Amino acid sequence: MTDIPLPVSPTRPLVGSLFELDGNAPVQSVTRLAREHGEIFRLPVLGKDTIVASSQAIVNELCDERRFGKFIHDALAFVRPATGDGLFTAHNYEPNWALAHRVLMPAFGPFGIRGMFDKMLDIARQMFDRWERFGPEEQIDVADSMTRLTLDTLALCAFDYRFNSFYRDHMHPFVDAMVGSLVEASARQRRPAFVTRAMRRTRRKFRSDIAVMHDMADELVADRRRKGIGARGDLLDVMLAGRDGERLSDENIRYQLVTFLIAGHETTSGLLSFAVHLLLDNPAELVRARAHVDAVLGDSEPTLDDLPRLDLIERVLMETLRLWPTAPGFSVTPHEPTTIQGTYRVEPGDDILVLLPALHRDPKVWGDDAEGFRPDRFADGAAERLPPNSWKPFGNGARACIGRGFAMQEAQLVLAMLLQRFDIERTDPGYRLKVAETLTMKPEGLTIRARARGTPIVRPGTASPEPVGADTPPGEATNALLLLHGGNSGTSEAFAHSIARRIAGIGWAATLDTLDAWAGRLPTDRPVVIVTASYEGQPADNARAFVAWLDAQQAGTLDGARIAVLGCGNTQWARTYQAIPKRIDRALVAAGATRLLDRGEVNAVGDMRAAFEGWCAGLVDALATERSTGAIVAHGSIATSSNAPDMLRLPCVANTLLTAPGLPPGRAKRHIVLRLPDDVSYRPGDHLAILPQQPAATVDRALAVLGVVTPALRATLTHEVELERPATPEQIDLLIAAATLPAERDGLSALRNPADYAQAIVAPRTSMIALMERFPSARIAPDAFVAAQPRLTARRYSISSSPLAEPGHCTLTVAVVDEPATGGAHRHLGVASSFLAGLAPGDTVPARIQPALGAFHLPTDPAVPIVMIGAGSGIAPFRGFIAERAAYATRGERVGATMLFFGCRSADEDWLYRDEMTRWVEDGLLDLRVAFSRQPADGVSYVQDLVRRDGAQVAALIGNGAHVYVCGDAARLVPAVEKALVAVAAAALDTSERVARRWCERRLIHTGRYAVDAFA
Repeated sequence: MTDIPLPVSPTRPLVGSLFELDGNAPVQSVTRLAREHGEIFRLPVLGKDTIVASSQAIVNELCDERRFGKFIHDALAFVRPATGDGLFTAHNYEPNWALAHRVLMPAFGPFGIRGMFDKMLDIARQMFDRWERFGPEEQIDVADSMTRLTLDTLALCAFDYRFNSFYRDHMHPFVDAMVGSLVEASARQRRPAFVTRAMRRTRRKFRSDIAVMHDMADELVADRRRKGIGARGDLLDVMLAGRDGERLSDENIRYQLVTFLIAGHETTSGLLSFAVHLLLDNPAELVRARAHVDAVLGDSEPTLDDLPRLDLIERVLMETLRLWPTAPGFSVTPHEPTTIQGTYRVEPGDDILVLLPALHRDPKVWGDDAEGFRPDRFADGAAERLPPNSWKPFGNGARACIGRGFAMQEAQLVLAMLLQRFDIERTDPGYRLKVAETLTMKPEGLTIRARARGTPIVRPGTASPEPVGADTPPGEATNALLLLHGGNSGTSEAFAHSIARRIAGIGWAATLDTLDAWAGRLPTDRPVVIVTASYEGQPADNARAFVAWLDAQQAGTLDGARIAVLGCGNTQWARTYQAIPKRIDRALVAAGATRLLDRGEVNAVGDMRAAFEGWCAGLVDALATERSTGAIVAHGSIATSSNAPDMLRLPCVANTLLTAPGLPPGRAKRHIVLRLPDDVSYRPGDHLAILPQQPAATVDRALAVLGVVTPALRATLTHEVELERPATPEQIDLLIAAATLPAERDGLSALRNPADYAQAIVAPRTSMIALMERFPSARIAPDAFVAAQPRLTARRYSISSSPLAEPGHCTLTVAVVDEPATGGAHRHLGVASSFLAGLAPGDTVPARIQPALGAFHLPTDPAVPIVMIGAGSGIAPFRGFIAERAAYATRGERVGATMLFFGCRSADEDWLYRDEMTRWVEDGLLDLRVAFSRQPADGVSYVQDLVRRDGAQVAALIGNGAHVYVCGDAARLVPAVEKALVAVAAAALDTSERVARRWCERRLIHTGRYAVDAFA
């Protein structure tokens, strides 16, 4: 390990790099220096050094809390006269930080934030009603409006205090004092201390501004004490009442109030302002976002339950925070002397700045278009595929922003309402972004006009969510159960209490406790249910000891334990989503415990209630019958890509039938060749997301039930919406309201019963069209029908070619879906497969390349052996794999063993690519084994039978480092193949299947040597 001096920005005597910094735009100046001096450099200013880090590779290292902790750099230190040891500016060693974190976290947990929705909605209405009253010619200062909005929202939600900013011409004095103090704190960083001491008037103004903020905080506290503590349950109540006997001092409460009033609104107002700017700068994204809001909300004001469906708005906000993180950096320092990247030595006390605008533009992570605004960077699991610590707008680890969920919920609601209610345009079409900097960043001089769209917004009577779970009358408790929870925000504990009430109704008495209380032991005489969360991938404060103990357990130490795990999480933190619940679940099973049911997940940005209810129902069933269910080897799945305008138009070159002519509908497989632009590349294993159009027969059915046939309506139904998704409860309600015959109204109403809905709608996939055919008196207008349908989404297909073998092209292997529909005379036609099957040469396909999930790519070294297992159209990625290896061999490179297990019905009917496979076998490139389900031989009917039969050869290749790939049906083929692989491992290791299963997980899955491409 060699210590190398850090690069240094240009310096001058005494002042260092001071003159490299624009006093009004220091962050933008440092970002420019980062572009010039690289991923890490030293920035000396007025005798103080800051080490600036800007690449993902280095930031990932700095985010390791075992080595680095938060450092209060000058930008924060100069704010401490106002905020003291509040959460944002406290040092790690100050006791009030840990105390406040414990006391305040529950108020900002998912349940606490959901309870604030109505107040957020109240303030948003005030702003938009004001915009509407002032008319379409009013010049709106975006940053000013958003500052009023977020300040009022924070004060009302957290302290039940109304600033009433939209009912006054000038900002509340608190805002002026806050801005003044932040500007001065920022200026003090770039000013010698003796100069500041000489600026008496400036110092008096600084003290005066801080006094205004402190007086405001003291007024809030005094008012609450007069009115009574505890009735509201908001953040101020929590501060004053404390938690578990722990209370904050009055001085610290003052600091926390000022901290929340500053940090709780400044960053969110900047986020919303930048989002407006970026949407106006990218008209296509603005149009798409508005259409998305219209499709989700229609004419109805948003409710809490709408937010999970407004996923595009969430992506817009995440991409906004990538480009313009309103809190643009955080500093860390090492706990002890160490080196960064094994090269640059740093010491405790060194100020190492993580520069977010540069990190979020790292081309190695974000590509050559890192400056572009593309919300779909965060779509379809893309965030999960990012390198760790690539996106850090809310800080890191234990010192990450406590109010991030609050900010995102507020911003998502406000941006959705803005797009729903107004068409917006800049007052100055030539506006170029100018960023104002204090402690945070926001656009300066951005003004807009907002024209009401003219659609009356229907406001529901209430937007409050129903409680999660319901009280169940307790039955006679005859069985005991241990219910453990781990969490910092109170969410896990709340779910645990709901579970306890639910299972009491079937005779189970639960003992509730924290996970740490049971570290070192786990009972086997009763089931154990665990509800827990992750915090930046680490255990909650009350689960650390339990997780450390569990990690040390060996196989067999928990034999006899019966467990169930429910994980709480938030997919905005995709890299560590459900990390601890998964880790606990895996470790318990590896140590010998048996699952009562599969691990459950509730997502704070999804439908938490539905996810919890579904998992809890499964737990009740498992406890009622004492059945044990288990999983074998985890496998991946293919997510549906969202509809997006950035797709390419790929010309069809050829469309040929792969199966024998004359087969019944639904058994055909087709080979599609598409031409790629010169600048588009892919890897074998990747997918092609295609945006299809509805089959003409399905559109005709929709037009028939609507009783209207126009070219515009046909085009909308063909290109814009899904038509054969299972009818939703909301769609059924729409038909109930429209039905004119009582018998049909009763029939539709019966489908709202959960059991009937599952049996009659979900299982047979009964669409809204099918219901309208069955209940013809339920006629609705075409526009209402279209508004009720989800937008047409892209479908993913595995690419079945190699760019080395077929340059400039990619191919698809398509199984055409054409089968009788349940409960009707018509046929169910696959939307995408029917579209692709009907392509003629010269037709174009809207499509884009989607990288494969996880490890589903060939090994980097072609000499590494591979084993491929698939059936039917599951051959697709493997054709690409083999063609790639054949190209390597043609170039003279050494290619490892390439073994393929393939399943089909018969040799003459659907042995796909038979001639190609035969040629590869003859050339010595492929070891092929084929199973024919309609022509069984030697007890082999299916591909999993082949794997078992030839297990010795499979085991030998795995022993030589082979990668194993499976592609096929997620419900049948993948579990059967995985069971066969475990049996092969058990035979080779001469051990039990349980031990072999754990061996597969450790040696194949966890090392990236096993990958699945599964489809429904």
